[in-house]
Amino acid sequence: EGMTVVPISCQSEGALEVFIEPVQPAPRLVVVGRSPMAQTLTGLAQVLGWRTALVDGPDFSAADADEYSLVVVATQGHGDEEAVEQAAAARPAYLGLVASQRRGEAVRGYLADRGLPADQLDRVKAPAGLDLGRTSHKEIAVAILAEMTATRHGIAAPDWEAKEKSRFAPSACEVAPQKV
Repeated sequence: EGMTVVPISCQSEGALEVFIEPVQPAPRLVVVGRSPMAQTLTGLAQVLGWRTALVDGPDFSAADADEYSLVVVATQGHGDEEAVEQAAAARPAYLGLVASQRRGEAVRGYLADRGLPADQLDRVKAPAGLDLGRTSHKEIAVAILAEMTATRHGIAAPDWEAKEKSRFAPSACEVAPQKV
């Protein structure tokens, strides 16, 4: 009842192939701070087509981010605690702090003493980005962008501690002599 049968005369016998390409919104990156690394990170993300916002530390609030945002706090010791606290309140998909491991632990400790819940503190990635050792601000920006991209795709960051201290064997970087 209410259905009409229409016979078709095609070779596929009614089979239909459907191709679906999901269209996902561009990631939204909020970078807190005005350092050269923050500016580089914002620029690189824009090249990838990400929506970006570069916000000065004192101007940042939880309203600047949401649960789909990727937030990087790069205030370099000038209001780190307040920026991380505001960012954690938004519960972003990624929250990274550009700081040393020691500084990150100090910020987490301070925020724990202020009563920030442990589940929010555990989400703060400090230091932000893949561990590439001592690098330039541009390489730090690339490392952070790589980690956020991996996070977006559900890929865990590599465990550098399990690898040798020297990431590249000298022989791997040398060019083999060519016979002429």
